Order: sequence, then structure tokens, then C-alpha cells
Amino acid sequence: MPKTPPAPDRTARTRWREVILVCRKCQKKLDKKTDGGFGPDGDQTLRKALKRYLKPEFRVGKGRKAEIAVIETGCLDICPKGAVAAVNAARPEAVQILAPGVDLLTLRRRLGLPERRPPAEGVDLTERPVDEAAPKA
Repeated sequence: MPKTPPAPDRTARTRWREVILVCRKCQKKLDKKTDGGFGPDGDQTLRKALKRYLKPEFRVGKGRKAEIAVIETGCLDICPKGAVAAVNAARPEAVQILAPGVDLLTLRRRLGLPERRPPAEGVDLTERPVDEAAPKA
């Protein structure tokens, strides 16, 4: 039986601007003690709370069309007690140890995520007069 040749190297394009890796093992240990520990009611996993918090501004998920990918990964070998380890892949020198109930705005800043969606390319908002910005009645 002839061997099949290996698949050729290919590239898959994504729209990812940021990639957040969340330790699945830490989250699972925390879930046993609490119902997730994150989000407004403290009942969501870190991944779900972060996705819901960022969704109004960005396309968030793990698919190729997401602008910010939030992905659960294997153990990051930090293993904090009662917290979850997470890291922004663009800033691997700082793994964040996130305790349940952390404010999502603080979390966003600690992970180095952008504050607002930047304007579309080619659109200069500084040239727009103030009167045009207000809706007309």
C-alpha cells in the first residue's frame, strides 16, 4: 500500500488582534468551589465573562473571524490556589493570576486589551464638526 504524501504547508488567515489564553485546569478547580466566580453575578467562567464583557465592542470568540480570541488552554504551570491563570499571547512575560470576583474593567487593563474599538481604516473622526455628531431632531 503506497504512503500518502504529507499535506502541503498552508496558512489560515484570521482577524485576531489579541489572543487571551485561559488555563482550563485552574478554571475547572475553581468551578468545583464556586459556580465560576467571574462576571457580574459571579456565576460565569473567566472565558465566558470576558467574552460577554468585550462583545459589545469587538467580535469575540475563538473562530477565525473574531477580533479577540479567548481560548481555554492546557495547564500554564502556575497553579494558583483559588484563582485562574490567564495570559495575553502578545505579552507572554506577564501571566495574570485572577481571583474570582475581579472587576472586568481591571481585568481588561491587566491583560492589556484595548479600551475601545478603533475607527475603521481611512476614517478620520477628528475632522468631523461637533454639530454633525449630534443626531438631528
